[in-house]
Amino acid sequence: MRRIGSILLIVLLAAGCATEGNGNSTQDSSGPDTTPMTTATTSETETTGMNVKQPETTEETTAASAPRSLLSVKEIVMGAPGQGQKKPRVIVAASARTLSKELGRAVQESGEGAYVAAFWGKKPTGGYTIAVDKPLRAEKMVTIELDLKKPPRDAFVSQSITYPYVIAVIRGIEPASTKFALVEKSGRKLDWPIKKVGD
Repeated sequence: MRRIGSILLIVLLAAGCATEGNGNSTQDSSGPDTTPMTTATTSETETTGMNVKQPETTEETTAASAPRSLLSVKEIVMGAPGQGQKKPRVIVAASARTLSKELGRAVQESGEGAYVAAFWGKKPTGGYTIAVDKPLRAEKMVTIELDLKKPPRDAFVSQSITYPYVIAVIRGIEPASTKFALVEKSGRKLDWPIKKVGD
């Protein structure tokens, strides 16, 4: 009797393994997810400079039907220097050489475009970051979107004054003939002063 019970148990186990091994079973939810991510494709498109039709979100656009396109951006340096701009401001230059002269420090040459230095101002601790996110062009106006992040309340950060900044180059525009506006990633307009310097 015990022998028949053992044989039945082995047969049942074998039958269960056979149904799991056939090609009709679905992927185990604990395994790695191999579903392709659509958001990665979207973000790659956003930084290549391709024309993308954007929905009208504000009345401040130059014309209701003005074509808008994303511009490509390359960040050159980010950081929080020991001394920096005490108040938020942006400097736009036609070349790395011109921006270097304005800032009094060397800026890496990174090809043609508008060189942008954005300073968030004096902050009481570390953990504050700034990045150039999505520059948008509508005719002769370029809106630079800045991603401003504060440290979480429970974050361990340096207890020293910092001056977060970013230097980036925006491809495909001539700064001398372009007007600039600033917005935060949330869409809020920033009224930081923008200084344009030329060669």
